[in-house]
Amino acid sequence: MLAGEARRLIGQHLPRLVDSYLDLPASARVPTSESSERFTESLGIVAKELDELLDQCCRDRHDGFETHHRFIETRYRDDDSFGEG
Repeated sequence: MLAGEARRLIGQHLPRLVDSYLDLPASARVPTSESSERFTESLGIVAKELDELLDQCCRDRHDGFETHHRFIETRYRDDDSFGEG
């Protein structure tokens, strides 16, 4: 799910945003124009979303690690049969 969302954002949505901005007349793309300000704002939104996706990915991996840790701990910590046979 996260990989798909990242692919869409990076591979589709961001390029479409850039292309649509570049399709504007040069006069609409001057640094102080409303279009440039909106473009900058949109890039900030994209950056925030990428940060959130990365955070979620890290949390998911950490949660997976914690699940494995708890399994090993409950399975082997005080298991008297460990080492027998």
